[in-house]
Amino acid sequence: MEQSDTVISLVPGRLALRLYWRGHLVDSLEFAIRSSLPTLERRWIAQGDFAGAFVKPAGPGPFPALLVLHGSEGGDSTTARILAEGFANHGYATFAVTYFAWQNAIPTVSSALANIPLEMLDHARDWLGAQSGVDTSRTIVWGASKGAELALMIASHRTWPKAVVACVPSDVVWTGFGREPHAGERMSSWSDGGVPFPFVPYDRYDESLQGKITARTAHDRSRVLFSDSVAPARIPVERIRAPLLLLGSDRDEVWASGDMTRSIVARRAAAGLAGTTESLTRAESGHGVCGVPSTPWKLYERSYPTDTPPSARATAEAGAENWQLTLDFLRRRLSRPK
Repeated sequence: MEQSDTVISLVPGRLALRLYWRGHLVDSLEFAIRSSLPTLERRWIAQGDFAGAFVKPAGPGPFPALLVLHGSEGGDSTTARILAEGFANHGYATFAVTYFAWQNAIPTVSSALANIPLEMLDHARDWLGAQSGVDTSRTIVWGASKGAELALMIASHRTWPKAVVACVPSDVVWTGFGREPHAGERMSSWSDGGVPFPFVPYDRYDESLQGKITARTAHDRSRVLFSDSVAPARIPVERIRAPLLLLGSDRDEVWASGDMTRSIVARRAAAGLAGTTESLTRAESGHGVCGVPSTPWKLYERSYPTDTPPSARATAEAGAENWQLTLDFLRRRLSRPK
């Protein structure tokens, strides 16, 4: 211990500050901590073809059901719990679905993002409907990055989503990855009824993993090289009748979520669905704008140096604002059934 030091300790319900001089305690203060957050019920679920963290406010409800979909980083129990708790703190019965996990770390979950069945989300929602205090007539789907692609797919092919949030989304289905295709297999990211969806293939995506190019460059290059595959792979967002919130970034370093957000907005407007579509595309932020809850920008600086675009501060501040936009969108758009 230095000549003077301050020790901060946190225990349930109490915050203690202690001031030491040359190793001797000279003063201390204690504060009671009161939280306005609700008491939460938490469970990890792994059964059938789905797994994830289920978190809901304690009490009878009924609480709107919310499915949370992670990105291409793959799911794990810790991240799922954090994502679920972010929404549960605001009154949602939340199931953060782990739809694939690298190295098959979770039983029943694929170790590759390859032909993931949409039926998995049907089953997860059915499970939610069997839980007390959960109102699946008000089911929300929230997805980030690859999870946004999946959120748009399930909402395009099912009628049960009643509100959808797609953060840094894609407007097309991309090829699956994480393993070699089986003999004769068309390896899409998603399937329905055992049939893979059309997809845009990758052109030497491994170069982005090797640091030779960015993931954004790999996606842009693949879209140009395989341009004939783009139209069949487009997600049919015109079918989505639920209110839709899209959050894009023009300096997205993973894929062109800003351009793809605008494409989705234009196609829904052409289909007469502008009134159920909300969007915001930010000029300076990067891919990591979907934090739940948001992350202070200083923490982003550890991974994203501020002297390289996009700005870590702009990305983190956009993430904080997007989180509030998401909560506001859900409050406005998801009314109780009459």
